[in-house]
Amino acid sequence: MHGTRNRKIPYKKMNYRFTLPMSNPSIAIITNTFNPNIAVFTRCLEAVRKQRYKGLFRHYILDGGSHKKVLAVARQYHPRILSFINDQNEGLGRYYRALSYIKEDIVLILQSDNIMTSSSWLTDMVAPFKEKDVFSTFSMHNGYDPSDDILTKYFALIGSPDPTLYYLKKSDKIRMDQMKYDKGEIIKDTQKYTIVRFTEDNQPVMGDNGCMIRAEVFRKVVRKGKPFYHTDGYRELLCMGYDTVGVVKNSIIHVSRPNIMDQVIRRVEVKKYFTDTLKGKRRYLVYNSHSPKDRRNLTAFIVFSLTIIQPLYISVKGFISKPDIAWFLHPIMSLLMVFGYSWSEMKRLSMRTKKI
Repeated sequence: MHGTRNRKIPYKKMNYRFTLPMSNPSIAIITNTFNPNIAVFTRCLEAVRKQRYKGLFRHYILDGGSHKKVLAVARQYHPRILSFINDQNEGLGRYYRALSYIKEDIVLILQSDNIMTSSSWLTDMVAPFKEKDVFSTFSMHNGYDPSDDILTKYFALIGSPDPTLYYLKKSDKIRMDQMKYDKGEIIKDTQKYTIVRFTEDNQPVMGDNGCMIRAEVFRKVVRKGKPFYHTDGYRELLCMGYDTVGVVKNSIIHVSRPNIMDQVIRRVEVKKYFTDTLKGKRRYLVYNSHSPKDRRNLTAFIVFSLTIIQPLYISVKGFISKPDIAWFLHPIMSLLMVFGYSWSEMKRLSMRTKKI
């Protein structure tokens, strides 16, 4: 993976207290759609309907022009559907217009392949907002249903949709065999959640797939005519002083593509666009080539993957703690991602050489 020096923004610590009633805040659930997998989308909608939340919540579907079958399924669950015809870029530009309809206290970014894992999920997720300075919350783990495909299980087990993120220490989730959150600065630990403070040096990839954020804060980084990249938005908020989050001791299912090679190709495409095409335009870098820590972690990932032993150790250790054959995809996926990203880098360098 290739990185560039991210633009430095002066960091300022803010002493702020939020005044909204946070015992049962109203929630706007936002889901972007463009021809999603109907079976998975139905699971997403069904999980929302099963929520037993004492406050008010409303589901907004931001649709980019899906076929009628998708919309027919959605209407059975009575969400508010906002249409953005011909906007198929994963909904990155839809948030600004959607916010003009949203009056709720909290925004939940729930993608069509995200599934809440209990009827008390919303209640659990808003609990940390009672704490001073908490502006956002997310789940500590990814989860899975026994019927889910092996890739969804594997990514849940290691706490990342890509082993590269895991070794770069950039995933916001932790492995399922870990019971204590180990990222950022731990401010407070309770039975149901952990309060964490992040800095520019340890901020993980966060802001999507079941992440909650106070609406008043979300509006600060969603702008007219500009796509919203969640990692960049959260980096900008960090630089404004919003650095304290609640990590809830629950899980959310993030359904993966079931085919291994499709998943590898998808991750390489993500790298090609967000790292290569947008080079020099990002606030947050998953891999920063100017960061000694990132260089060390990437080198370790490559060595571990090529020698197999360390990923296999993680698999065995995880299997002993939480028996599931999906753990043993770890050496395979790690090796495939090294080859995939290496091929992408060679192709990028080759194209650059041809232009010279």
